[in-house]
Amino acid sequence: MSLVIREMGIDEVHVIIDYFHGSTVDHLEMLGVDPTQLPTPPDWRERYVGEYEKPVQVRSTMLSTPLGRGGSTSSPRTSVWRTCGRWRRPGVPAISPGWWR
Repeated sequence: MSLVIREMGIDEVHVIIDYFHGSTVDHLEMLGVDPTQLPTPPDWRERYVGEYEKPVQVRSTMLSTPLGRGGSTSSPRTSVWRTCGRWRRPGVPAISPGWWR
């Protein structure tokens, strides 16, 4: 079995933002996310828009989504990749101070 992913479109980033802002405090803490450090949805989206305006080679983050058979999205799961290739849970880089600033 092979893993097939595609880059998320800027019109899809709300999935990540909505996931974290729609989660309970207990769930966020279980994921290791400090809910007090989440950026507001408009600020978070603006950050992603800024990243998407950059060439892929210089972005600090790449958002991807898995594809199923026929190229359709197989699930709502997404991934956030640091450009150094290190994988993190969805949204975690977006709230770590080094990435957000």
